Amino acid sequence: MLNELNNGTDYDKVLDVEVLQGYLSNDAFRARVQQLSDLTSKYVEKDPTAFYTYEQYQAEAAKLL
Repeated sequence: MLNELNNGTDYDKVLDVEVLQGYLSNDAFRARVQQLSDLTSKYVEKDPTAFYTYEQYQAEAAKLL
């Protein structure tokens, strides 16, 4: 059975479903974006070499939520 899963597209389908329903589900993705934003916001705000303003950063991060 393991050989069949490893050699066939069924394994790919199962993996795709697990990824979409797990790590990339809307709730999980939003939570991760929020977590990363919480971790990085203070650094982005204080970065004197930033490519974007802090307000632009916040606006783009909000689009991901």
